[in-house]
Amino acid sequence: MARAVWGAVVMVCLLVLFPSVPAQLDTSVCRQTPSNHSGPSLPALPEQYRMRVEANLVSKKTTVDVNQWHDGPGNRGAARVWLTSVLLSYVFSYPTQEKFSLEAEGDGRYGCQVSTLNTSQETYLYGTPSSDVNTNTTTTTTTSSNSSNQHQHQPHVPSHIYSAAEALSFGGAIAEHYEGRSTVRGMLTDVWRSCVFWQDLNATMTVRWYFTVGEEWDTAVGVGRVPVRCRVEGVVHSGPTPRPFLHLYEVTEFFSNLDGAPQVFETPAGTVCPHRKVTKAVPGLPDRFSYSSEVVDVESNSTLFIKTAYDNRLRLVMMERVSPLPPHPRLRTIDDFNTGVRYSLDLTRGRCSTAAIPPSDPDVISLAGASLPRMRTPQEFFFGLNASALSYEGVRNIEGVNTEVWVGEWEGKTPTTPTPTPTPPSPEILEFYFTTPEWRQSEGGGRVKTRVPVSIHVARNQQRTHQIQNVYNFRDSDPVIWDYDVTSCYPDSRQFQKVDFFFPVTSSQFVAVLTNQVAFRRALLDSVTSLATVTPMRVNSIQLQFGKGEVEVGVVLLEAANLTSSVMTSPRQETSLVVAVARVMDAVTQRELTVRLPAGNDTLILRASATSVTTTTTTSTTATATTTTTTTISSTTSTTTTTATASATIDATTTSTREKNPVCSPQFSGYTRGDVAGVAMGMAFAGYVLAMVAAALRARVCSLPSPPAYVRERLEMS
Repeated sequence: MARAVWGAVVMVCLLVLFPSVPAQLDTSVCRQTPSNHSGPSLPALPEQYRMRVEANLVSKKTTVDVNQWHDGPGNRGAARVWLTSVLLSYVFSYPTQEKFSLEAEGDGRYGCQVSTLNTSQETYLYGTPSSDVNTNTTTTTTTSSNSSNQHQHQPHVPSHIYSAAEALSFGGAIAEHYEGRSTVRGMLTDVWRSCVFWQDLNATMTVRWYFTVGEEWDTAVGVGRVPVRCRVEGVVHSGPTPRPFLHLYEVTEFFSNLDGAPQVFETPAGTVCPHRKVTKAVPGLPDRFSYSSEVVDVESNSTLFIKTAYDNRLRLVMMERVSPLPPHPRLRTIDDFNTGVRYSLDLTRGRCSTAAIPPSDPDVISLAGASLPRMRTPQEFFFGLNASALSYEGVRNIEGVNTEVWVGEWEGKTPTTPTPTPTPPSPEILEFYFTTPEWRQSEGGGRVKTRVPVSIHVARNQQRTHQIQNVYNFRDSDPVIWDYDVTSCYPDSRQFQKVDFFFPVTSSQFVAVLTNQVAFRRALLDSVTSLATVTPMRVNSIQLQFGKGEVEVGVVLLEAANLTSSVMTSPRQETSLVVAVARVMDAVTQRELTVRLPAGNDTLILRASATSVTTTTTTSTTATATTTTTTTISSTTSTTTTTATASATIDATTTSTREKNPVCSPQFSGYTRGDVAGVAMGMAFAGYVLAMVAAALRARVCSLPSPPAYVRERLEMS
């Protein structure tokens, strides 16, 4: 007990600053003799306990209040100490060989210092290796009693926390002498005495423990024998003159459990401990992901909703939010790191503009030694700083969900940035909460994901502000940023052009495309960008219509933005719109445009037909009025001149002549007059029901194609 409590009060009395006298037992204080084995048996001490102690340091005229937790199986210890109106907390982590010293700074904030146990003066307080026990002494008659009552601090790392008996300097291998019974604070107790020598401090002391008499006293916690008091009296030699001391430790609470664990063995929320060891790396992030977040500013009582999508494969980043300023427009930005172009869209008022991506944006990072900024990696984008700078805090519960927490500090620059931003904000403490492995998130289609982000807490200590970002619907599937419409950023109709063609398909291929439209469009996007040498955002609309034995495709190609960007280390060389359209049409007519569609364990290879390839120039005057001009081209030229007659099919069973009556027309206009007449002539209820069922099925299939041109809201994340 004395050993543990003295550590908790930072060794107020016994720390030796100038140990000039050789350490040896002071026999004028006590002599170490074998136990007399008289009286009742020693109380059994639990290996897990928590206790509260009023420590009266008589020689210092000081009272200290201590809460202590001891976890032998968990190999850890903790203490909270009130000393002269200051709250000090300590966590002893033997698995990592670290001691965390925490001091409350107000407003729930803590200062933290980390020291290694092998250099900490409190090493022997909670545990040392067996070799730390000194077995050489000339003051005792038996080796066992000598080794148990005498400890020296060796210069190597402690391996495990002490047992309860060793931590309390009571029982176990310590030679205890029964002295009889005594009354303490009105309670009848048994008293044991021992002689203890600490070579580290060159201190010799007599330790007396007072335990309640189990069969004659009922304790508040229902345990028969609990510690009530510990009296420690001795001498410490720190110079030419010995210093006597007297400590009285009044145990006011003692429980054989760890109420408050595991939090008491973890650093407080939002506390950064510099140089702390990384015990668990943050979860990895995929190359592409999307999520929604509810951003709560606690002090201003305001809430902001943001949608975020990141695609490192296509080098695209999208963020969408509602402006807090009247008239509160819905704003969306798409950053294309292939070209360094930002598309800024006002979805409420139908406005759009293009500009170079600002180098100070949260999706851009500046590296030491690099000539230009670049797109952030998934970890840099989500965490806002180098993930390796985050330290593991522990497990906390967020709205009923167990989460693992990582914490780090950001000072207006990332760890890889040579200099701060021109006007760096105050230091921010960031905490990231991820679900524990046993929690699972269902993403549909049988997909289940673990360890997903739940919340991000940001604290700005200087401003005393706190922001909470609750994360919802985190998905690592394709966020389809490429599918957003940016044609409103191109007011000149000569800056975009539509190309139409179709894929002949078998019935099984028809079903595969119909049920996997996003995958088909993504595969087609890859093929078109490769053939036309354009970035994904320039293939701005892929529309599908399903006909009998075919899938019609409409692709809108955009002109290159031609903006100078400061965030591109190697801007991609793009072709002009005229050349891009010509290359796509040549690829179709020459049977080179193919789509590789994953279908279970197989991959379907679909080849575009060359029988009728057309281009459409769309002139946008208002949001609802457009005019179109259609031109057909030859299979042997890239200019818009004549009708093509060549054909290409994917298998021998598909004809080269395009069907004129599609299964699903662009819009279903109801029943024909022949349908009505047939129903009237039949006058059979069963026939009427069958007709209605057939119509419903047809309407359901026809409702599956893509939305109308240039109207796409694919990333609606709840």
